[in-house]
Amino acid sequence: MTRQIAMPASSTAYEYIVLEGGYDLLTPPLKLKPGYVRDAINFEHSINGGYSRCGGYERYDGRPGRPSLASYGTIRLASVGAIAVGATITGAVSGATGKVIDIEGDVYAYTQLTGGFLNGENVTVAAVVQGIIVEIGGAGAGADYDARMTALAANVYRALIAAVPGSGPVRGVARLNGVTYAWRNNVGGTAMAIYKSTNTGWALVPMLFELSFSSGTAAFVVGGTVVQGAVSAVIKQVCLQSGSWGTTAAGRLIIATPTGGTGHFAAGAATGTPAGGATLAGVETAITIPPGGRVQTDIGNFSGTPKLYGCDNVGRGFEFDGDTYAPIVTGNVPDVPNNVTVHRDHLFFSFGTNAQNSGITTPFNWTALAGSLAWRMPGIITSMLRQSGDQSAGAMAVLTENATSVLYGKSAADFQLVPFEESAGAKKYTAQRLGGQSIVFSDMGAMSVSAAQQFGNFEPSSMTLRLRPFTQTRSDTAVASVVNREKSQYRVYYSDGYALYITMVNGRVIGSMPQQFKHIVNCACPGEKVGNVETAYFGSIDGFVYQTDCGTSFDGESIEAHFTTTYAFQGNSRIFKRWTGASFEVQGGGFARFNFTYDMGYGGIDRPQGDSPVPVDLPLAPSYWDTFTWDEFIWDGRSLAPAECEMRGTEVNVALRVDVDSDAYQPFTINSVILQYLARKAHKK
Repeated sequence: MTRQIAMPASSTAYEYIVLEGGYDLLTPPLKLKPGYVRDAINFEHSINGGYSRCGGYERYDGRPGRPSLASYGTIRLASVGAIAVGATITGAVSGATGKVIDIEGDVYAYTQLTGGFLNGENVTVAAVVQGIIVEIGGAGAGADYDARMTALAANVYRALIAAVPGSGPVRGVARLNGVTYAWRNNVGGTAMAIYKSTNTGWALVPMLFELSFSSGTAAFVVGGTVVQGAVSAVIKQVCLQSGSWGTTAAGRLIIATPTGGTGHFAAGAATGTPAGGATLAGVETAITIPPGGRVQTDIGNFSGTPKLYGCDNVGRGFEFDGDTYAPIVTGNVPDVPNNVTVHRDHLFFSFGTNAQNSGITTPFNWTALAGSLAWRMPGIITSMLRQSGDQSAGAMAVLTENATSVLYGKSAADFQLVPFEESAGAKKYTAQRLGGQSIVFSDMGAMSVSAAQQFGNFEPSSMTLRLRPFTQTRSDTAVASVVNREKSQYRVYYSDGYALYITMVNGRVIGSMPQQFKHIVNCACPGEKVGNVETAYFGSIDGFVYQTDCGTSFDGESIEAHFTTTYAFQGNSRIFKRWTGASFEVQGGGFARFNFTYDMGYGGIDRPQGDSPVPVDLPLAPSYWDTFTWDEFIWDGRSLAPAECEMRGTEVNVALRVDVDSDAYQPFTINSVILQYLARKAHKK
């Protein structure tokens, strides 16, 4: 029912609008609460309400000097000679050095400080005196000086971070034990290589050799050696594929480069040190990864140590502990898995329309005797996802683009694949779990599969009905997805550079907002908290790996963000109102600036519209007792402040627009707005 408000024409009225609900492209404006938005980019729905300018992202290769952690210092100089931005200045007495990033009057900002400058000492460039320090510290003009200098310092550190070596897009990214791993084709495009993040950047993970054996009489030991005459090699992994140690064990050894004798093994008996014995099938073969794949991984712990288990859609599946890459042989022809999941102490791969599991706790054994089973789906399997809603046993969803089944049970003794939904499935790379629900992206948009209360089953529900024009145009372009548990968001990325962030609270969608990155996502993986902020990683088509939710820019490029609210009519869509002001409640941790304007009367051209965008500055700088360094904080710093904006115009409704375009501002949240207006006469045709 429409809420009608009658008041004298001369009285001033106020309407408090909570900014919540998110992006809505379909609901008629008169049916929507005024806090929804009809146009938005690079804002996200906060878990506590309000719209937050999205976090930035930055290139990553493991170096501790990340751009978002960059700092700067300033000095005031007199008797200045030739000092330019980019020059390295040196204290003649202290020996301190810094790289100049900005010059404003006599204030010189620098970064990459070594040592500490001294007041009164000469400053040199290339051993030539170019000035005298008259003050340590100082600031240039503008309330945003600190934000601008921090961004310039970040650019210096950003330039040191390299792309993953090789050619083409990053084809996989994964995180294990605090290290990021990336897959990319080599320079010639003849194979894929794996690189790991280190304190000095990307480091190649060397590929090893595999050595097939049968008739295993005694178990080999990882870390030991396999010996055949004068030839020996260090054993990196033992892949038992069938049988048992004694007489029938068969499989492969993953070994380092053989040494001694001819430098190669041959068919025949071999022994191990400190233990092991088997018959070798022949010469060792070098392990290679075919080029052009797309890597997917899951973490499993079958032997007390977490490891990555994965597939790349062009070659064999694999186990990877960060150093040893061990291909997995399943016996399928071709042996090219398309999806991977670790579930109930089994490793699951899909092959086209079939899903198959390894033996329990034996990821290298895919024989029927070990408990390996296979199930057929009505179409190509796109995802396999563990569920958390069945009370009595484990469950795993097996999805095609158009159908979903659920695998119940704990092992081959009671595994049962049950059809669940014959008209809805998932696009590849989009299945995630968040807050007890499975979330996927399909032809119908984002869908949630949550646990039902009865019978331990599941029930589906749509999450993006109001966004169908956005999701339908991208139904076949999804390339990756992650969840951010801190923000309670499901995020799906598309090949056109767009993404959709869906925010949920207690299993209910509270709002969805689109994003548009400057670097196109090709693959992604979850990360961990950095400075109490949950991050993720994505590999781009440009060969770089990026860390999300950090920094103030899109890897040095400006974040262009805006939202436009739906038309607010203050409870009566037929009464003219003369607006006099808007007060935004803004929350953040650093200087914020946005431009404000508005549209009236559905944006019609027959009426004057809002003034040109007005810049609004908010020097947000929170300080909390026991969390600051003395003399290095702002006494009256605050993280929450009103932004007062003037409005002029008369119409029946109004839509508010906020624009941000900066590479230097920290994310901020606009929680609400209070509109001030005078009720005028009734609208007449």
